Amino acid sequence: MEAPPVIRLPVALAASDVMFADLVSAVELVASGRARRVVLAGIAGVEDVAGEALAYAQAAHVGFRLERKPGARPAVIVGPVEA
Repeated sequence: MEAPPVIRLPVALAASDVMFADLVSAVELVASGRARRVVLAGIAGVEDVAGEALAYAQAAHVGFRLERKPGARPAVIVGPVEA
């Protein structure tokens, strides 16, 4: 009798991995010239990956900053391309 085939289930990604991927995508949009500026707002815990994303943006010569307003989650502003 043959063993049943193994069913590979999708791997769940950590929320921080998804946030970092979103920030990298924003940097790549600006660096490639497809967008002048990208604003990502309302992402809970974005501070956890902001440092790593900042390093990625700096390597691509793209502006990156967090904007904080009272009572709201921080917004990440990516762009414009730095000269």
